[in-house]
Formats: sequence, C-alpha cells, structure tokens
Amino acid sequence: LWPGSDAEAGSANLNRTLHALRQLLEGGRSARPAVRMQSRLLRSEGDWLILAGQAQVWLDADAFESQLSSPMPTRGIDDASSREQLLREAAEFYGGDFLPEERRAEWAVPRRQALRRRWIGLLLELADIYIARDAYASALDVLDQLLATDPSHEAAVRRFIYVLAN
Repeated sequence: LWPGSDAEAGSANLNRTLHALRQLLEGGRSARPAVRMQSRLLRSEGDWLILAGQAQVWLDADAFESQLSSPMPTRGIDDASSREQLLREAAEFYGGDFLPEERRAEWAVPRRQALRRRWIGLLLELADIYIARDAYASALDVLDQLLATDPSHEAAVRRFIYVLAN
C-alpha cells in the first residue's frame, strides 16, 4: 500500500488508517484505553481485513430505496396523508448525490443517477399532494428544494409557476 515505505513505516501507516476507518465506522463507540479497538464492522484476523456482512451495514441510499418500495397504503380516506408521510420519511434519507467524491468512478454512476431520479420523482409527487390539498407553501418548499439542485427541471418549473399563479 505504501511502496516507498519500509515495513515498519508501512505497518504504522496501516495501523493509523485502520484506526481512522474504525473510528469512522464505529463513531458512536468509545475507545477503550490500552485495548486495541476491535470493530464489529471491520475486523482483522491475521493478515486479513474483514468487512462486516451487509446485514450489519446501514446505508442511507438503501434505506431511501427501501422506504420508497414500502407497500402503498390501502385505499381509504387517509391515502394522501399516508403517502405523504412515507414520501417525507424517504426524503429524509436522501442526503444528496450517491458518493459525490467518486465522480469518476463508473461503477457508482448508474446508482447515483437512479437514486437522483427517484428523489426527483418523490419531490414531484410530494408537491402534487400538497397542490391537491391547496397547501401551496408546502408545495413551494418542496419545489424550491428540487429547483435548487436542478433549476431547469421543466416539470418542477411548471408546478412552481402553477402554485405562484394560485
């Protein structure tokens, strides 16, 4: 990993990097003094580093998609408010573009684009729910959020103009 370093310096670099990675993965845990921190998410066994199984790793992108895939509420008087709640909860999981620091990583592009499309669809649907209830201030808030990231999004601009006209 550090070809210009001798074995001792390379080992020290690896230990520092592993410590920082464990701190990042286990941010809420307090380190125990004088005991080497062993992470639930990143373990070392001999010369091997082992990342925890997917069941132990929570990703906001996965939570976002899972929330959007939740079953639709059964038809009834509270359909719109149930759907609104589901969409608002899903929107809380979307923290922006997927792996923005990996812009050049081709493997991340399809997921980044798919998540963004779903987020945009979520915001448009949420705006439609608010418009149908004449909750124009809430619709404007949602549309502002979308237009801040994509000022020329035609569907959002149309809705925005409609809301301003009412």
